[in-house]
Amino acid sequence: MKEAVSLEDRYIGYEKAMFRAGLEPRPPAIVPKISRFSSYAQNSAEERRGEEVFFRRWLEENPQVDAVIGSEYGIAHVARLAAASLGKRVPQDLAICCFDAKYGYLGEYEFTHIKQDEAAIAAGALDVLTDMLAGKNMRRQTRLISAQLMTGPSTVRG
Repeated sequence: MKEAVSLEDRYIGYEKAMFRAGLEPRPPAIVPKISRFSSYAQNSAEERRGEEVFFRRWLEENPQVDAVIGSEYGIAHVARLAAASLGKRVPQDLAICCFDAKYGYLGEYEFTHIKQDEAAIAAGALDVLTDMLAGKNMRRQTRLISAQLMTGPSTVRG
């Protein structure tokens, strides 16, 4: 199964940011089989448990890892569960950052994350669909939509 273009773009952005910071993005900084976490919320309890075990083993095999950057919220959630099962504290022992977040009733959130402009994304998608229905040739396009870094308790060390 091919990953969504947005996940590929996120990885490319991660690599570019690491290089600009003078760091080398190399394994084990990238968790293999990361796509297995893409539908965490829809998975059965047994599948979710398997994902947590997979991530815990990965953290055990790579004890030098002190931060996880997830391409989506589900990965951050699994990373936190795996860290807790190993007695690691977030953010003291493992910082976690992701794209998107689950917001509470008062707007609170658990992870430092990239907040995307979902309304602008939806409007852009609607424009593309409208143009397709009108018979326009819609080749792969690049649309830049602003996002915001939301610093949260998963990376702020007190």
